[in-house]
Amino acid sequence: MRSIDPSRMRAYVLAARAVVSELSGIAQLQTQLPRAISKVQPNIGSLSGGHRPLSWLLVEQERRASQRNACYSENVRPSIRPPYQAGSGSRQSHTHTKARILDGKTVSAKWAEASKLEVEKLKQEHGIVPGLAVILVGQRPDSVLYVWKKREACQDAGINFFCASLPTNVTQQVVIETIEKYCADPQVHGVLVQLPLPSHICEDAVYEALDPAKDVDGFHPLNVGRLLMRGRTPFFVPCTALGCLELLSRSNIDVKGMHVVILGNSNTVGMPISVLLRDQGVASVKVIHNPVKHLTEGPSFTSIHKSPAEAYATYRPREVMQGTMEATREADLVVVAVGVPNLVRKEWIKEGAVVLDVGINPVSINMSSDEGIQAACAGSTSSLGFHVVGDVAHEEVAEVASALTPVPGGVGPMTVAALLHNVIRAAKLGSGVFKDHNANMLDTAPPDSK
Repeated sequence: MRSIDPSRMRAYVLAARAVVSELSGIAQLQTQLPRAISKVQPNIGSLSGGHRPLSWLLVEQERRASQRNACYSENVRPSIRPPYQAGSGSRQSHTHTKARILDGKTVSAKWAEASKLEVEKLKQEHGIVPGLAVILVGQRPDSVLYVWKKREACQDAGINFFCASLPTNVTQQVVIETIEKYCADPQVHGVLVQLPLPSHICEDAVYEALDPAKDVDGFHPLNVGRLLMRGRTPFFVPCTALGCLELLSRSNIDVKGMHVVILGNSNTVGMPISVLLRDQGVASVKVIHNPVKHLTEGPSFTSIHKSPAEAYATYRPREVMQGTMEATREADLVVVAVGVPNLVRKEWIKEGAVVLDVGINPVSINMSSDEGIQAACAGSTSSLGFHVVGDVAHEEVAEVASALTPVPGGVGPMTVAALLHNVIRAAKLGSGVFKDHNANMLDTAPPDSK
């Protein structure tokens, strides 16, 4: 028996269904016959080596028309409206291509340049030079690197930089006294304590020792409380959360009406960004507090001297909490800040979603291996002998997401740029340039209703 081509078989099934379902309306369809035939692609008949029945042509034309109408109907909200080309005003194509990379380096450089101009204006018009003081406890490699980047950013922007480097075994009282010294210094407008702190120092006591008007990290209880309450404005917004929102805004991604899922409920990222997105008009915010079960100790910045195999030896597979993947698959925007390398995979993300990867996980560099040489060539290594990866499997997720932040080069540079913004704001508040602390909290925020 001669084999039947599958495409022909599908055509026969469609034709049969058309005959059964369209008998009652055949007269009406026949009136549309000339228009339907004129719009049929010339090569349709060639698919089977002959002509199609007229009933098949009609049903095929109606099927294509219904697909077009469903695709472009304004009643059907696309999975994500932005990102789109700035100023185009047109809806993004529904044919998905590889995710647009949200380049935090480029966006933060423009933001930092604007901050530099603000510093120059403060100097010329008010004789004010903003100043930032950083308190570093211990010599964790990642903390040393972050402080170095902050110092470099401040110097580029014309901001005075002060740093107190304290030993790991320093007492809590000495840390608090150092904070109070900088808070009382009129040349210092912003004070930041580099986290994490050694286990014998209470972070809550450190936060409360800060002057809320100089707490440029936004962690003082007063700033956190005002951030949580509707209608209140904190002195400062936590830098990473502020950087995430600015990256979305400056990349022309409108979050209004989106359904958001945040993985991780930390005080530095998960909690503040959930509140900021709430106030930016998203449809819903769901925070998955503990996305994974049985957290075992994985590679850390204190173990980067080990080989990758040794560092990941105790890094066992973790059980994902029930409902986590189901939640992320329904989200228009997914923010990931868990600290688990490559946790979020392709099947977690729906097509067209935006993904912000806030995770930072260390991987030591073995320059004798091909992978280490490739990482070095990619510019992801540091002088401390490691590079970082995110919580998202970048290459996989890029196949389905519409926009995605890289690691490094995504949220990290935006966090530093947000710090500069907060320091300049602190200088304006401390010198009376702002009449009250409600002014210009977010560059993209609407004016206060007060």
